[in-house]
Amino acid sequence: MTGCLYLWQYSLGVKRDEMRKLEEIAQAEEKKLELAEQYLEEDAALFDEFLKENDRNASEAIKVYVLLCILFICLLSIFVYCIIFLS
Repeated sequence: MTGCLYLWQYSLGVKRDEMRKLEEIAQAEEKKLELAEQYLEEDAALFDEFLKENDRNASEAIKVYVLLCILFICLLSIFVYCIIFLS
């Protein structure tokens, strides 16, 4: 009977050790997950800022394009005026 009790206690000890190891692994994986989540949030914020900057740049480019078109039309009008009236 003592041998059986010893085996039962040994088995219980082994299972407790295995549970402790699994708990440590789970905690380590949870820390990795939290860190990955933090990096993901930071990357999302950086990407959002990139998109905003890209929108600002596109808006500025459109303004420059419109001004160049207006300038071109003015110069073309002057050129046509010179051809028609100064010929």
